[in-house]
Amino acid sequence: MTVTLRRALLHVPLFCLLVSFSAHAAQPQPGQWRVTTKTTIAGLPAGMPAGMGQQEHTQTQCITPEQAKDPGKNWQRPDGRGSQNCTNKNSWNGSVLTIDTTCTGNPPTTIKGTMTFDSATHYKGSMNSSSSAGGAPMQVTIAIEGQRTGECPR
Repeated sequence: MTVTLRRALLHVPLFCLLVSFSAHAAQPQPGQWRVTTKTTIAGLPAGMPAGMGQQEHTQTQCITPEQAKDPGKNWQRPDGRGSQNCTNKNSWNGSVLTIDTTCTGNPPTTIKGTMTFDSATHYKGSMNSSSSAGGAPMQVTIAIEGQRTGECPR
């Protein structure tokens, strides 16, 4: 897997985590969230494994009351990984989160997206990442949907 592809895929949990917390105006409900991502990659370098261009993943995340109270603080993953050398800008208008991230390094990567909350327990959105792999342009598109499923396990 190329560095660019790893970087783009590494940001998926980052953005899922952010999106789960981002409804500051609507105050997302704490609890267990199911987040499904559908990733499409255009411009994969030759020799990449079959099926790498389209992937779907579902994960669960426990959002604590403290995390739900301050969505802006939860931009980075709790372990601090995933956004080194990245500048993150986002804006929230009460129902739509706009994401704009630029990562330096080799190769540089930009990630832009929007997430629309129709309630404090559900959102849908998409992100687009632009970079290069082996000198050729590569585009990663990620469709995201999150749904609160109940209380966090104890």
